[in-house]
Amino acid sequence: RPAAVPVGGGGGGGEGSDTDNDDFDEARNRNDHEESDVEEEEEDDDDAAALEREAGLVIAAGAMLATHLVDNITALYNTALCEVIMGIPFVPAALGLPGEPGPGAVGCNVLTSFSQALLTKDWKLGFMHTPVLPPEVVPPSFARNVLRMKSPPNAATVAGHLTALGSSASEGGGTAALARWPPSAGDPTAAVGAALAALAPALDSLEPGDITRLSRAAFVPVAGGAAMEAPSRLFLRSRAALAPLAFELPSALAEHAAALRKLGLRDELTPKD
Repeated sequence: RPAAVPVGGGGGGGEGSDTDNDDFDEARNRNDHEESDVEEEEEDDDDAAALEREAGLVIAAGAMLATHLVDNITALYNTALCEVIMGIPFVPAALGLPGEPGPGAVGCNVLTSFSQALLTKDWKLGFMHTPVLPPEVVPPSFARNVLRMKSPPNAATVAGHLTALGSSASEGGGTAALARWPPSAGDPTAAVGAALAALAPALDSLEPGDITRLSRAAFVPVAGGAAMEAPSRLFLRSRAALAPLAFELPSALAEHAAALRKLGLRDELTPKD
């Protein structure tokens, strides 16, 4: 409950003055409003908790169904069945969360279809753009083709992932993505390197608009993983004293310099800059 509101007194005993009564009425009204605000906040908390419980039950139900299907797919498998279920979003997956989802759908926050999901091992190539399946609901290889599951994902998926990873913190990218990066997911720089390695062979086939978006997306970890920067604002050589105005490409990503050059990476800062 809110703290009591102090009420001004009128000196000794006896009947209070009009001012005392006015003060009392004002304090009572203020207290009523504060109690109403607290009740509304409690109701909001209850609603949020109820929604979270309901979401957990839905994810758990999807996990049971998907696990049963995968465990028994040898007996159930046929092309007609796969074509029916491949586009139905009942499979638990993790979207926007670095790393592999845990067993029992731990970390899963969406339901997706098999045809729109990434295999667990491919999470580094698309977790910001495409839902990642936990290991127990990944179908065996013989069923993946009919379910339209692609591994590795295509260039458009990887490009979309890096663009989303480099979006603003308010959109869940950039430093916000770094803030929710668990130790189990390893070094963010290594994850970005894996995505660049997958994207590099297809860079020349991307649309100019895709290249522009990638060049401006702050998906490259810099400053020891404390910040993110866009390829077009990075340099192969830059003095540390110039940070945060200019950052040097992390040495761990030096092998991807050729791909990053196509996205705006420059050799060094010039007076023109």
